[in-house]
Amino acid sequence: MTLARRAGLLPAVLAIGACGVAGPDVAGEHAAAITSGSLDAMDEAVGALRRRRAACGQPAQLVCSGTLIAPRVFLTAAHCLADVTSGFVGLDQLEVVFGLEVDGVGHAVVHAEVHPRYDPAGGAHDLALLVLDAPAPVAPAARGDLAGATSGDEVRLVGYGAVAVGGPAGAKHTGVAAVDAVDAATVRLAPAPSLACSQDSGGAVVRHAGELDLLVGVIRSGDAACASFTVATRVDAEAGFVEPFLATVDARVPAGRPPDPAADFCAEACASDDDCATGMRCLADRAGGRRCGYADVGPGTFGDVCATDADCASGRCAAVGSGDGQACRCLVTCAGEAAAPSDGCAIAGGGLEDGAWLLLLLAVPTRRRSPPARRRPRSAPRRRRCGRRRSGRRGWPAPPAPSTSRRWRTPDRRRARRRRPRSARR
Repeated sequence: MTLARRAGLLPAVLAIGACGVAGPDVAGEHAAAITSGSLDAMDEAVGALRRRRAACGQPAQLVCSGTLIAPRVFLTAAHCLADVTSGFVGLDQLEVVFGLEVDGVGHAVVHAEVHPRYDPAGGAHDLALLVLDAPAPVAPAARGDLAGATSGDEVRLVGYGAVAVGGPAGAKHTGVAAVDAVDAATVRLAPAPSLACSQDSGGAVVRHAGELDLLVGVIRSGDAACASFTVATRVDAEAGFVEPFLATVDARVPAGRPPDPAADFCAEACASDDDCATGMRCLADRAGGRRCGYADVGPGTFGDVCATDADCASGRCAAVGSGDGQACRCLVTCAGEAAAPSDGCAIAGGGLEDGAWLLLLLAVPTRRRSPPARRRPRSAPRRRRCGRRRSGRRGWPAPPAPSTSRRWRTPDRRRARRRRPRSARR
């Protein structure tokens, strides 16, 4: 399944509650942070998948973890893209971050490839490849296999998830787990003493071989208490999916075009998303035109560098660009356009028919039950519908056949009866 820049941007309906992107539970298991672990500054290739922030100075919304396996390719779990494939979130609203904290510089995602045999119900082939707009600032991880692995062998888990159920997440941790069982597609791990937990999904299972630390698994799931087991997808078992993609990615997915913060996006019209810089869309405005802008903040111009909304006369400090070129600048929305709320939440599936960028904050009232309809007595005549009554047409009842009873005889018939001679009457 391919999710290109626009292919995965389907209409969104409604966002309720938190704005984070969360994958579905797999067979009753949690959507796998590293428990009993420690902060990890060594595994530079392991990064975090987060939501793009609508406003600077606000907490990042962690989605999942993952690992860079090529200069522009980030390997994660397929269920981490559940909200993208369902159209709840646009692919352009995701970023990949490298470093110790999830609040770092974000790198735009321009393409996603979900394993064609991924099974959301059972979790089989739970892998996805994300393509960044430009080469990442860290070296890719070396990949290995689990050949010869036996029960009790130690591996390391790396991810940005929670350190315990309900605990904080967003910092990269690592911990040691033990191989419990290995099959053709997955590896099951036992605590030694660490396991994966919430939002570690997509994170790395690392096996030490000689002088190298090799990526051998992608964290998929575990028990709800993060205390008994973790299940990971074997990387070596999915070589048929990963290797051909890596061989052709540069030809298939061109590098992104970074936006110019000094450009006047209000003055430049566009016809499609292809006319816009990476991460932007061609959005409809209220005047009937189309201009490039970020879906979560709308079209506008970027001014001075800022840190929070309070630094801007417009009241909006928004991120522009990607990677090393990403900066927070004051946003002035185009004339006649309303600024999107800066609470970090956005409903932007990208597929609204008119491309409108305005966020839909929908209050759904409680539906009141209508009083039961009053029934007419069976003997009451049916009310005539308004308008011309046409017989024989579907949806319109035909007039009843004339009755021969005395009660329903028309006045004309009664008069005709009275005109007959007395001798002819019965």
